[in-house]
Amino acid sequence: APHTLTRQERMKIFNRRATKRHRNENRLGVNDLEVLVWSKMKSRQLLGEKFRRQHGVGKYIVDFYCPRRKLAVEIDGDTHFTSEAVKYDQTRDAFLREQGIRVVRFTNLDVRENLEGVMEEIMGVLLQDEGNPPVSPLGKGGDTHGGNPPVSPLHLR
Repeated sequence: APHTLTRQERMKIFNRRATKRHRNENRLGVNDLEVLVWSKMKSRQLLGEKFRRQHGVGKYIVDFYCPRRKLAVEIDGDTHFTSEAVKYDQTRDAFLREQGIRVVRFTNLDVRENLEGVMEEIMGVLLQDEGNPPVSPLGKGGDTHGGNPPVSPLHLR
């Protein structure tokens, strides 16, 4: 059985005080595409799962996080494609995986051109976690950012 963290252990990893100001700034400065994704996730709209936005995990902040499923969803803008940003994301994703958190990434272009496909992919990951086959017709692809299992062609860059 997986180890359940105590409240004290959770406080050392999730939403640490040191990241609070940055998390709040991120919420205020959120881009329109993240707002679109959030509008489809909030209030338990995805399979009844609760998502949080701009959620702190260690020294990192993820765009969206489902605590029950330990799933982080990232919407990557243009700044994520420099060599420094790719290395940073790989390090960050490795840390998240060490915490037992699965990371799925989409680009701004994915969201802009295929919001419903993005949401279907997220639902497919949630259903896979339940042991059900994915519902998305988009098939499998690869994640170029950190060795996560393939999720969809939307992740190809």
